[in-house]
Parts: sequence; C-alpha cells; structure tokens
Amino acid sequence: MSMVYMALPMYDQCSKETVESVVKASKEHDLMYSFGSMSALCLNFNTAWCDMLNKRVLYPDMKWFGMLHSDIGVADMFWLDKMVRLAEEYGTDVLSVVSPLKDQRGLTSTGIYDKEYEVIVKRLSVREVNKIGKSVFGLDEIERLGLGIYDKHALVVNTGLMLVRIGDWCENIRFHTKDYVIKKEGQWIPQFISEDWLFSVDVHEQGKVVKVCSGIEIVHVGKKAYSNKGDWGTLKEDDLT
Repeated sequence: MSMVYMALPMYDQCSKETVESVVKASKEHDLMYSFGSMSALCLNFNTAWCDMLNKRVLYPDMKWFGMLHSDIGVADMFWLDKMVRLAEEYGTDVLSVVSPLKDQRGLTSTGIYDKEYEVIVKRLSVREVNKIGKSVFGLDEIERLGLGIYDKHALVVNTGLMLVRIGDWCENIRFHTKDYVIKKEGQWIPQFISEDWLFSVDVHEQGKVVKVCSGIEIVHVGKKAYSNKGDWGTLKEDDLT
C-alpha cells in the first residue's frame, strides 16, 4: 500500500459523476485529497502540484500524484487501484485515461505534438483509440495506424484523469499554456496550446515515460456525458479544426 496525493481541481461546481467516482476510487491505497477552487486553471493545478511537492518530504510513502477533473466520471470500481497496477506494469511515469472532447465529433484530447514546429499534428478519435485495442499504449502502437510518426513527435495527453509517479524530476515540471497569434492569408488567428499538452511535452523532456490508458471507462460531462468507449462520432479521424 502506498499514498496517493489526489488533486480534485474545480471552480464553482462538481458533477455528480465525479463525486460518485471519488467514493469508489480505491480500496488498496491511502488517499490525501486536495480540493482546488479557483478560475485560473494553471494556478489551480500548480497549487495542488506545489502542495504535493512540499508534502512528499513529510510523507515518504507518497508515491503517486493523481488528478481528477470535476467534469469526469469513472465507471470502473476501484479505478485508482487499477491505474496504479497498470502504471507499475508498463513502467509509466504519467498515465492518462483517454478523454473525449465535449462535442459530437468523437475526437479525444490525446494527440501527437511536433516538438520542432510546436504544433499539434493530430488528435486521436474514439474510433482510432478503440482500433488500437490495447489497455495501455504509446507512440509505438499509434504508429501502427500509419500516421508517419518520427523522432520529433511527442505523445500528449489529458489531465482529466491522470496518474503521475512522484520523483525528484517533478520539481522541474509546472502547468502552463502557450497563447499567441499568427497572420495567415491576411487574417489574424489566435493560437493556443493547452496546459495538458505542454505538461506532456515537459515530461517527455525530462526523459520520462508518458502513456495512454483506454482500459478504464470514463465520461466527460458537458451538455451530455461523452464516453471514451464505443463506435461513435461524426469524425473517424481528426480534421484539425
């Protein structure tokens, strides 16, 4: 048994699906909960992250940092125990459960990032994730979809349901976004790279292992509950819109 620092960032409300998930998270591990409540997303995440870094000195059995967003519901009973077992089995430093975007396209926030040009080149669809057919996978398995992955690509994942192996390397990591504008064909266009994707890139730069978990069923709660399972979505693959 080890201790898991469990961050539950939110702003002004939490879905009932998330509350139900917290109740059935674990029977094998001690959990230290952190409830964030602020509108500044990265500050919310970094507050929990810094609290974990400070408390790991006091609790040597604190081996994992978990994060569950307030709009994520997990179907599996004792899902955190399962994530720890999978992370140990596959030797991952960051294990993220595939999360669909909250619309009808069937795209997920699991993507491929080009480190040279600093852009997202693809997001996986729910259909593509199910086609891979493995409960835990990385770039090697995604390459079998014929996407032409090369050494300057990085797997980027979502923080909605995530497990991180705590170590000294965590002191070099923080949550941040990149916002900028470009001019294309005479028109100014806003550009944005989210904190979860940049977190993934930074972890890669530390030489750590990032993988995706599709073996745990979740819903991303918006106007409806969008599942990471099944053959659904208006898009079979990303159209980069």
